[in-house]
Amino acid sequence: IISMDSVGLLTYVNEGAQTILGYTPAEMTGKPLEHFLAADGQVALNQVLGDLKAAWSKADGGGVTNRFHEFLAISKAGALVNLEFSLASLWEQNLIVSIQGIGRDVTSRKRSLESERLRMIGQIAGGVAHDLNNMLANVLGHAQLLKAETKDKNVLQTVQIIEQSALDGADTVRRIQEFTAQRMPQQLDLIDLNEVVQSTIELNRPRWRDEAQQKGMQIQVERDLHQVPAVRGNAAELREVLINLFNNAIDAMLPLGGQIGFKTWLEKAGQTVCLEVWDSGKGIPTEVRRHIFEPLYTTKGSGGTGLGLSIARNIITRLGGEILVASFPGHGTQFTIKLPAASALTDTLVSLPKTSENLKTQPVSPYKGYILIVDDENNLRNILRRALSLAGFSVDAAGSGLEALDLLSQSSHLPDRAICPYDLVFSDLGMPEMSGWELAEQITQNYPALPIVLVTGWGDQLNPERIAALNVVHTIAKPFNIQDLISLAGSLIGKAQLPG
Repeated sequence: IISMDSVGLLTYVNEGAQTILGYTPAEMTGKPLEHFLAADGQVALNQVLGDLKAAWSKADGGGVTNRFHEFLAISKAGALVNLEFSLASLWEQNLIVSIQGIGRDVTSRKRSLESERLRMIGQIAGGVAHDLNNMLANVLGHAQLLKAETKDKNVLQTVQIIEQSALDGADTVRRIQEFTAQRMPQQLDLIDLNEVVQSTIELNRPRWRDEAQQKGMQIQVERDLHQVPAVRGNAAELREVLINLFNNAIDAMLPLGGQIGFKTWLEKAGQTVCLEVWDSGKGIPTEVRRHIFEPLYTTKGSGGTGLGLSIARNIITRLGGEILVASFPGHGTQFTIKLPAASALTDTLVSLPKTSENLKTQPVSPYKGYILIVDDENNLRNILRRALSLAGFSVDAAGSGLEALDLLSQSSHLPDRAICPYDLVFSDLGMPEMSGWELAEQITQNYPALPIVLVTGWGDQLNPERIAALNVVHTIAKPFNIQDLISLAGSLIGKAQLPG
């Protein structure tokens, strides 16, 4: 509960202020209310006072004017607090007597509304991403098959353009899935964060040194890297986070230049690895800082996508960490990334080999084994069948879960396969009548030794607990690299080189 005069000077504050903002009544009384508000809150307050004065000037006599308003405040600890106030102005003969206010903290409600908004955006974007992944899987798969089979250089050149376009499209979809938290679960490597920092600095050298010098800027990069344990993650993704922070720091120092620094250290008894990226730039205004991790929010106009920091936060959060920001206009910005330290004794390095090699660069038919493919989409089913057959596997294909179960029950067509006719099953996740989950449950129950790989364009449906209860040994995201698919099948079944 507050009272203030016509210019916003606080004349009374009750004990509730300390509960909400952390300030005692004595610390607030006698000071202007705007002193405790963020920049946009101050703008809102001035607008409110102006509106009330305009209402008073038109009034005749005396009375009370009520208004409901919301202000963004800053607590004593530096946290942003959304305050909803009911303000009543008391006036006599066009002269303000006082302004009385009753306020409450609505921060949780605002966050709930924002979470709901992001959830709706995520559902829409996730559905679009799923459909795009299926289309790109068709384009990329057929392009890579044609690339493996053609000998015409002109055709090969065209196919390579198609392949690269599909890969670029897949990268765009990946970014959509980043901020909607619908990325496929990944197998994580042990990463040296100091090495990621060093490689990021070198990769970004053309921008922070060469391009900056052409613009008359001088940027000094400082390193304060201490020995820290490895973290679990993906080096390319962590590098993407740092490059985004690096580029933002450069933009913040236009046009004169300045300093950018990287610092690593260990805290919480060796359990948390910290990385700070700081700059001596112009800083981030309070009203901007509270939005910077929101998807599609940008202050760069057409020059920004509004996805960089949102993606960065989702990458770090997915790894069990957090990313924090501290900044004041004119005093630079510090981003701090905190990740759980990985134990070399408990963490296992497992990663699927990534390669852009053409199928025809591999030895002819290097693999053996029986594989069942299940996909309701004919084109994707054919891509899988042709690619695995080209690699030497014996392949059967089913257009539905029911058809797959029928093939599994008919083992007579495969000699010496009375117990289980196949060595491996590749199954799409989203299929009508019987989903990939339901098929996996049936296979796990009837053929407990038969491994399953789920192929899907969805990411949020892959519940780790559900996977652990089934024979699902791996997941592959669409669009997939054919050679990765073959390498995975070979590692799961066991490579068998042909004689000679």
